[in-house]
Amino acid sequence: MWECARFLVELDEQLCRVGMMMNVKKTKMMVLDGKIEEPIMIRGEKIEEENNFTYLGVSMRPEPSSGAEVAIRIAKAVKVFRALYHPLWKRRQVSVETKIGIYRAAVLPVLLYGAEVWVLSVKESTRLEVFHRKCLRVILGITKRDHWRNERVLEETGMCDVGELVTRSRLRWLGHVVRMGEDRLPPQMLYGSLDGRGKVGRPVGRWKDMIEGDIRKREMIGWYDLAQDRKLWRSVVAGERIDAAVKRRRKGMQLESRQKQEDSKQEGGGEGLTCATCGRRFKGRKGGGFQRHVDACHGAGSNCSGSQDGDGGGGSSSTSGSSSSSSSSSRSSSSSSSSSSSSSSNTSS
Repeated sequence: MWECARFLVELDEQLCRVGMMMNVKKTKMMVLDGKIEEPIMIRGEKIEEENNFTYLGVSMRPEPSSGAEVAIRIAKAVKVFRALYHPLWKRRQVSVETKIGIYRAAVLPVLLYGAEVWVLSVKESTRLEVFHRKCLRVILGITKRDHWRNERVLEETGMCDVGELVTRSRLRWLGHVVRMGEDRLPPQMLYGSLDGRGKVGRPVGRWKDMIEGDIRKREMIGWYDLAQDRKLWRSVVAGERIDAAVKRRRKGMQLESRQKQEDSKQEGGGEGLTCATCGRRFKGRKGGGFQRHVDACHGAGSNCSGSQDGDGGGGSSSTSGSSSSSSSSSRSSSSSSSSSSSSSSNTSS
């Protein structure tokens, strides 16, 4: 604690040297573990101690549990949902698909804001699930008297549990942290460890423990390598099986490689293109010269082939004529041979 006080005093001295001054009334501090025996004084003013404060819309507290933050998020989501009750949820003219789309876009982001770093207990998960299912029942226009099971409610709305949504958020953030450089603070916090001895009793749940449970539930083998590929990791996080996601990703990579090859050929960096009609070679498709030549050459070739087809008809007729003449000559030769044979037969007789 003395180190913190010395740091604040030195910071205030450095600011005063450059013509700036720390506002002590707006400066607050929060103690994570332990108590402050003596208050920290700067220029005769005491720095107040706070038990919680809001940073980027998230309530920061010294306790590792996310129970207070979950309660705040549910209260804010309730306000948003009630504000749309009469204008939207109660109207029967609006389809259920439209209501679910608005619920996903307006209510769920408020409810799950900051869920990537939540450490949830069973009690907090149950509170989230209860609120989520109540909202879906209001959207469908049913009550407990209708005796609809929760599975049927989720099936009719096409939604999943809040626990699944929180798991996707955590895994999405995990992949983002894994792809960061090792010199960044989030990877250092993820892979680092604290020295010292813990308190007696069951250890407090950590974010790392929640992630390990999510990975076991998804049966992710070799998750670190999977997370390096953003598109593949996104498919796995969405609930797709790893083998199916890998096959689909490989197919996509093959299509991307083919597209890159075609683009390189169009830019003139390929192996070259050859006209199938005349054999002329081009560097690439850039500028459209190759395509214009192919169209022109194909049109000229079709015209030439048409004229050749006409000539070929005459040629075929002449050929057929020659073949007929040869056949007639063969007939005459055969007749002459028959006549000679008949004469020889007469002579013999």
